[in-house]
Amino acid sequence: MLIDEYKIYQLFQNKQSDMEDWIRQINDKAHNKTLSKGAFLEWIKLKAGRKNIQLTDVGNTIIDYRPSSDNKSTTTQVLKTALRSGNGRILLPGSSIKGSLRTAFFTNSLPKTLSRVDWTDERSKFSGKALEKRIFSPETKKISDSPNYDVFRFVRFSDFHFDHSEAYICRVFSNYDADVQDRKDLDNILECIPSGQIAYGTLQIPKNQIHLNTKYSIINEEANKRIDIYKLFKESNDYLLNQLDLEKERFKNANDPVDSFLIELNDIAEKIKKLDSNNQCILRIGAGSGFLFTTGGWQEKLMPETERRKLAFDVRHGRNKNDKLPFPRSRKYISGSTSLPLGFVLLELLDPELWKEEQRAVELRRAQIDAEIRAEQQRDLERIEKEEKERAQKEKERDVLEPLTNPVRSNDEVDVRILESVPGKPRSTHVEMMDNKGNVKRGIMSGYNATPDEYGKVAIAKVQKVDGMTRIPELLNFVRFK
Repeated sequence: MLIDEYKIYQLFQNKQSDMEDWIRQINDKAHNKTLSKGAFLEWIKLKAGRKNIQLTDVGNTIIDYRPSSDNKSTTTQVLKTALRSGNGRILLPGSSIKGSLRTAFFTNSLPKTLSRVDWTDERSKFSGKALEKRIFSPETKKISDSPNYDVFRFVRFSDFHFDHSEAYICRVFSNYDADVQDRKDLDNILECIPSGQIAYGTLQIPKNQIHLNTKYSIINEEANKRIDIYKLFKESNDYLLNQLDLEKERFKNANDPVDSFLIELNDIAEKIKKLDSNNQCILRIGAGSGFLFTTGGWQEKLMPETERRKLAFDVRHGRNKNDKLPFPRSRKYISGSTSLPLGFVLLELLDPELWKEEQRAVELRRAQIDAEIRAEQQRDLERIEKEEKERAQKEKERDVLEPLTNPVRSNDEVDVRILESVPGKPRSTHVEMMDNKGNVKRGIMSGYNATPDEYGKVAIAKVQKVDGMTRIPELLNFVRFK
């Protein structure tokens, strides 16, 4: 669950000590553990002094957590959340999908040889802008104008929205040439879209606009010929297969967790080979995709080793600035029964009529889910009302004075109602009792100094002294509240 700080503040705003305790809970590593939903709510109820608090009162998102199968706790509890839309749904941006297709197009368009001016800017710093201009917008003279001449302006994906996410332990293994190390000190918890989730979106490639822009030499004619979604899908599948083969070759002699990681990559490669490339492709998108998959990995083939070392030195941070280690060195994976690589998405083109039918099915399912949620909320309300009634009944019973037994003896425990503290007598309180005829009698209870907010409450007291004539307790000693 993602905590809403503002909701917590509203619950605790009049209790400064509780707010400080809440902050200590966050900062203190001893408390920095994954709480069960029930334990967390009970702690909040206790601190806020409310019995009917629900998860929605303290948080804005609930995520299913899938711990690692090796049962070893992660060294950190940092949760990296997914991108969300304004209505709280998981968001896969259309720009990310287009970017993955664009990377495949870019990599497949590279010439067989490059020079240093292709990967540096006018200050001799590493930059891909010149190379991107060469591939996507050769018609423009200035690099700053390249986006306006880029043929991929006309490849337009909508965003894709998902209804469910899960949180997993994300781990890292690092390549140190002859040695591959599992870096559990870099563990974090990552919110992911789980396998099997389906979302629908739209794609537009306005051919008329592309034709006009090509006619007036605004975009490159050769690139225009390849801006066909079926050709892009095939190029993307071929590109990803090549990248997977290179990745498997890099780690072919490594042990677990890398061997199970490579088995998963091999399974993905086999799935790509079985796709219908006319309307299906697999892309790698998002966190954990890695430098080589994101850029196309052309640096390994087309940059001299001395340049790759300089690039590694510039990209790495702080104490990790070592240009002699493999670059990139690390890979992220989801720790489970196997080592799962991140970011693979199957994209499929649907017939418009089939898409409408699928959309109707999705809307029906969403309506069913909404109905189930409303039914669960109603059950929660009914349960809360029942608990409140039971609590009120118990409170009422606690406020009732049980009549004194007849006869009353020393050391008997009796019900008393607290009236007020006795002036000038510390730890002494005026109380009233009820005899067996329903008459109210008064006495003094020692051992407790009542505060004004406790006046009227019923307590249990032990009889110390009984009036010889009336047999009503005169002095009593506080035991506990009823």
